[in-house]
Parts: sequence; C-alpha cells; structure tokens
Amino acid sequence: MTVPMEKAVLALKLLIEGSSVRTVERITDLHRDTICRLLILAGEKCEKILGKVIMSVPVKDVECDEIWGFVGKKEKMLGIDGDPNMGDSYTFVAIERHTKLALNFALGKRDQKTCNAFIEGLRLATAPQPFQITTDGFAPYKTAIPDTLGDRCDYAMLIKVYRATPEGERKYSPA
Repeated sequence: MTVPMEKAVLALKLLIEGSSVRTVERITDLHRDTICRLLILAGEKCEKILGKVIMSVPVKDVECDEIWGFVGKKEKMLGIDGDPNMGDSYTFVAIERHTKLALNFALGKRDQKTCNAFIEGLRLATAPQPFQITTDGFAPYKTAIPDTLGDRCDYAMLIKVYRATPEGERKYSPA
C-alpha cells in the first residue's frame, strides 16, 4: 500500500460512518479506485482475523438468517445473458442470541452451495457442545444443519404465517 497510513485510516473511518466513496474521494484526495482497493484489503484482513479469533466459542442459542441486497442491479433486471456476478446477493449471518456476537457470515447467492459453506464456517466458530440453532424456512438449511452440525445442536425452524387482511382493510385506509 503506497497510501499514507493516516489517509487510509481516515478513508476507512469515513466509509464506516456511511460516507460514499465519492465523498471520501473529495475529503481525502484519494482516487475512488484506490479507496475501493483499500476497502477490499481491509475486508480481507478483517475476514482473516474473524476466522482466527472466532473459533470454538461456547454458545447456547444461535439464530441464522439471510440479508438480501443486490450487486449492480436486481436479479429480475439482468436478462438472460446477465453477468453471474451481478444481481441478487445475500449475506448469511449467524448471531448468538444472548451475547449478540456475530459468529459467522457468508456472502453469495441464496442457494445450497452458499448455505453449506456458511454452516461449515459456523461449525468451526462454535465449541463442540450442545446448543440450539434457529433458522427461517429456507430449504437448504434442512440438509446443511443436520449434516454439518447434527452431532452438537438442536435444530428449529421459525416460520412466520401472515394472515390475510380483512375485507376492506388496506394499508393506508381505515378498516
């Protein structure tokens, strides 16, 4: 890295605070490509630290869920010859319910492959002792969790059921 450490730290602090890359570019006089490379470098180092520090953590109750986002444009706008690296993207996250510690995360499509990698990472992050794990009704969890964590966890699915709105009741109008 050829950027002075003070500028790099300032750029990362601004990004953490929610400033856009272009705003950071104006404040620090760093080019936006340099800022993006700096962000990637910091992310890779954080991922390595997380993998080394969060290992064999004793847990009691783990909740797993996915957070939706998109890269470039939404999946339905890609078309048939769309870039496979663009479109819908999910962040799988596992959080210990009592301490709020993020045990593991995985980025990717909402599919079996990403789910398996996520649960394997969760196995490394948790101590080999019994605990409860709760997920939503996403089908790949049904095989990934028993196959990877079956020897150490009780698995539950929390599926929300939404009732139909009564006749005449709308979002912005009284019943």
